[in-house]
Formats: sequence, C-alpha cells, structure tokens
Amino acid sequence: MDKREEKEHAEHTTFAQDHFGWRAEHMQALAVLRRVEARILDQEATMIAHDDEIAAHEQFLQHGAQHASAPEAHDHASLSKLHKSMENNEELVKAVLALRTHLD
Repeated sequence: MDKREEKEHAEHTTFAQDHFGWRAEHMQALAVLRRVEARILDQEATMIAHDDEIAAHEQFLQHGAQHASAPEAHDHASLSKLHKSMENNEELVKAVLALRTHLD
C-alpha cells in the first residue's frame, strides 16, 4: 500500500470502530426506551382498572347494591396510594417528552 492507501485504510478502521461504539449506544438507548414504554403501558393498564373501579363505585352510589356490589372498605385508601405512585412517574414522562427537541 502506498501512503494514501494506508491513510484511507486507517480512516476506514477508525470509522468502523466508531460505528461499533455508536451501535452499542443505540442498543442501550433502545433498551431503555422499551423499558419506559413498558412502564407507561403498565400505568395505562392500571389506570383502566382504576377507572373500572371508580365506575363501579359510582354505580353503587347512584343505584345501590342491585346494580353494583359495594366497594371494599380499603378501596379509597388503595386508590389514593395509586394516585400518589402515578404522580411519582411525572418526571419519567417529562424526561421522555423532553426528547422531542432532539428529533427535529
């Protein structure tokens, strides 16, 4: 190889090494995004179940036991705890939404 070819070969090797590092970072970033997606989907499923409990409770309050069973005594406490845990994920959602600035 002449000097030009040696220089090009060295550049190609450097580029290939950069690509390996970037690909590893991409895979790690995608893994984190998948975990975030799973957390958000889990929260959505929890909220849907909570909405169902609220609707059943409201139906009981409005129509009595003939339309819905009485809610358990601990329901309100557990639902309040659920709301608090969802508020703690506000930072996660803010962080994800902040990524929009890097997309355009």
